[in-house]
Amino acid sequence: MRHSNNKRPPILGILLILLGLLAAIYFAKDLIFPKPSKQTVKDVYPNEATTSTVDIPKTNAETAPEQGVINTMPSSNITAPRDRLSQVHGAGNDSELVSLPPKYTSKNEQIHKDVYDPLMAMIAAAQKDGVSLSVVSAYRSYKRQKQIWENKWGSASDNDSKKALSILKWSSFPGMSRHHWGTEVDFNSVALNYWQSAQGIATHQWLVNNAPSFGFCQVYGPNREKGYSEEPWHWSHIPTADRYFGQIQHPEILQIALNQPVKGAQAVRSLGTAMDYVTTINHCAL
Repeated sequence: MRHSNNKRPPILGILLILLGLLAAIYFAKDLIFPKPSKQTVKDVYPNEATTSTVDIPKTNAETAPEQGVINTMPSSNITAPRDRLSQVHGAGNDSELVSLPPKYTSKNEQIHKDVYDPLMAMIAAAQKDGVSLSVVSAYRSYKRQKQIWENKWGSASDNDSKKALSILKWSSFPGMSRHHWGTEVDFNSVALNYWQSAQGIATHQWLVNNAPSFGFCQVYGPNREKGYSEEPWHWSHIPTADRYFGQIQHPEILQIALNQPVKGAQAVRSLGTAMDYVTTINHCAL
C-alpha cells in the first residue's frame, strides 16, 4: 500500500523552517536582548569640574599659599577631641608650654615648646639687623581669655549682638583664640599708634620680610573681608599652629566653646558667623 505524500511534511521542509526561525532570532536578538551599556564607574559620578569640594588647609610649608590668600572654608571631616575643653580651647596643655626668658618680655609669658627655638632664632636675627622684638603676649589660657572677654562685656544683655560684634573686632570669644595654642606671639605693642610710628613701621616691615623664614605669619593681616581687625603685632608659628587650626575648624569643636557659661555666648551664637573669625586668616609662603 502506497503512502500519500501530502499526509506528512517532508523532512527537508521541516529543516528549512527551523533554519529560518533561527536566522530570524539571530538578527532580532539586539531588539529582544539589548547590549549592556559601556558606561564606566567614572561616568556614573558627577564631573569633578562641576562638583563643589571642601579644601582642607595644607600644613606643609612647601604648599602654603602666598600671603594675602584667604582661607574661609571650614573642614567638616576632622575628628573632634573628646575633652570638653581640650588644648585647642586653652586648657590641659601645660605639658606643651615653656617659659620665655624674662629679657624678652615684661611679665611671665609661656610659649609652645615647638615654637621656642624658632622664636628665639628670629628675635636674635632681628637684633642683628637693629630691630628689637619683645613679647607682650603669647600663650593665653581659657580662664584668662574669659576674664578679658567678660570684662569687656560688662553688664550688657547676654543677647546684645551689637556688643558682641564690637568686642569681636579685637578680642576672641573664649575657646576661639589662637593664643590658647601657645603658637601665637604679640610683639612690642598692641596699640595701633605704635605700629603707625616710624619704629613700628620699620619693625613690621622687618617681620614681613623675615618672619616667614622662621615659620611665622601675620594671620590677621590686610585684605580680609571678614573676621578680626588687622593686627600687625600678632604673628603665628604656622607649622605648629596648623595642628590646632585643623581641629578648631570642626563645627563640633566650635559649638563646645560657644556653649560654655560665658557672658554674651547667646549673642555670639546668634550671629552665625563665629566660624568666620576662626578661618578668615592670611596665609604666608613659608
